[in-house]
Amino acid sequence: MQNKKVVNILVPLIILLALICSATGLFWHDDGQPFTFTSLYGQKVEISGEGLYHYDSLFKTPVIRGTDVAVLALGIPLLLWAFIYYRRKAQKGALLLAGVLAFFLYNAASMALGAAYNPLFLIYILYFSASFFAFVLVLSGISINDLADRIAPGLPRKRMAVFLFFAGCSVFVWLIEIIGALAQGLPAPTGLGSYTTDTTAVFDLGIIAPGAFLSAVLLLRRHSLAYLLVPVILILNSMIGAVVLCQTAMQLACAVQLTPAQIIIYSGIFLLMSGFALLLTVSFFNNINEQGGKNSPMQELKAI
Repeated sequence: MQNKKVVNILVPLIILLALICSATGLFWHDDGQPFTFTSLYGQKVEISGEGLYHYDSLFKTPVIRGTDVAVLALGIPLLLWAFIYYRRKAQKGALLLAGVLAFFLYNAASMALGAAYNPLFLIYILYFSASFFAFVLVLSGISINDLADRIAPGLPRKRMAVFLFFAGCSVFVWLIEIIGALAQGLPAPTGLGSYTTDTTAVFDLGIIAPGAFLSAVLLLRRHSLAYLLVPVILILNSMIGAVVLCQTAMQLACAVQLTPAQIIIYSGIFLLMSGFALLLTVSFFNNINEQGGKNSPMQELKAI
């Protein structure tokens, strides 16, 4: 595989930067107090007023800190394990690393573009840049045709395609507030708070959903590119469940008022999807033959 020297530098850097960002956000507390802010849309928003997330809303601050917990407890250990596996020159290791890096890229982009400006802004930019280029380099170092040759005929393509379709549809939950605000003639969704845009909706609706739909279609058509995209989407979905669980727990610990409907819609769905994603991820990797094989789909097509 190519680009390994650069990846060997970038991944430890990402681990260090993620550790700095998440640990600082989680453990930096001071004597600041919440205050009320009037947004550009004339809405009254309660702002945290303390710690690293001083200028983030009281609603979003525990969400970010919940993500910090998930990054420290799950993300960094998993990235380290994937990196060690990758260094063994295994095809599976590269796919695993690409999937985990997709999660860190998502997190870095969310912090750099979604969190209110704070003293770690330049660190966020470096974190985002390192994650982006590491992700691209790992993916570009995988031979698509060689990977396709290693996929076993028994891969449950239909099940995976169905899941990917529903995973793409699941993020349409963000449309509830957006369309609701438009229908009511409001200047912005109430959940937008003090922010000028919803980066999560942009990433999920603009990248994750189309990526899941495209992966499903390519997989059903047995296109070689599907075997590169599918594990990345599955791993990302698997990790999102832990993030949502930590976010919800942190919100409840901070006395954020959540209705049962909100918990079910915004947390329950993603937890359920993550459970299925994890099972399918294990199935996908179990159907990769590191030595290649004469019975792989690509070799069957070549024989024809």
